[in-house]
Amino acid sequence: MSQDEKVERLEKELTELRAALASRGVIGEAKGILMERFSLTEDEAFGMLARLSSEEEAKLRDIAAELVRTRQFPPGSVREHLRGE
Repeated sequence: MSQDEKVERLEKELTELRAALASRGVIGEAKGILMERFSLTEDEAFGMLARLSSEEEAKLRDIAAELVRTRQFPPGSVREHLRGE
């Protein structure tokens, strides 16, 4: 592996790590919103985000970012997720 390839690989890894750290903060904030609003545990809030992510075929970080941005879940989804449907 050439020096240029190593630098390129490390730059890509750094970019991915920065994105992961940013996602972690947004996901944590979204979990906090759900925990406070619906009296959920951290695991229940994460499970709700994960189920919606799967159902919407969207990345969990995108679902979390939208919740943080709007402070709203998609219409009709909260009741079903709280019941585990």
